[in-house]
Amino acid sequence: MAAAKHNIILGRGEDYLVTLTIKNESGNPVDLTDDDFKGQVRRGAGKPLVASFSFPTIDAPNGEVGIKLTDTETLKMDPNITYQYDIYRHIDGDGDIVRLLYGTIIAEGNVTDPTT
Repeated sequence: MAAAKHNIILGRGEDYLVTLTIKNESGNPVDLTDDDFKGQVRRGAGKPLVASFSFPTIDAPNGEVGIKLTDTETLKMDPNITYQYDIYRHIDGDGDIVRLLYGTIIAEGNVTDPTT
């Protein structure tokens, strides 16, 4: 299965949350029980880590996983710089690692300081 490309534009200093539903070739939800997820943001491959995704909700039987960058993480991004990210699934039981999503992230600058 090839990873899906999804480019993101978000507000710097804001929470970003999206729910991803993972389905098999027949269109049925994949059971995510005991699976782990990992996602990182960098300026490019091999560059220093800028931010990390968290995965606050996993509805395992329905194949749904919440993918989040907190306001603290998005504040680490310089405004209007293009970053790269990807999201991986570590499948429990068979040890496979699958890249689910990848793309670019741009954190738009803001006038108001959302942290005060």
